[in-house]
Amino acid sequence: PEELEKLGAGSLRRCMQEGDIEEGSLMAGQIAGLIKEIKPVKEIIEEIISEAKEIMKRIARELNE
Repeated sequence: PEELEKLGAGSLRRCMQEGDIEEGSLMAGQIAGLIKEIKPVKEIIEEIISEAKEIMKRIARELNE
């Protein structure tokens, strides 16, 4: 166990701060398995905003019934 700890020591820092994706480690949770395509951040944000607007419209309609 100690040998494994030494191997991993500083690996997150190497990846996150130094950009070393070969020797560093990057954390990814279960959600990573849901990624189907790579999109520009701008497109993702626009989709989130559009979906939020639709949800707010639906909620407003339901409240006015």
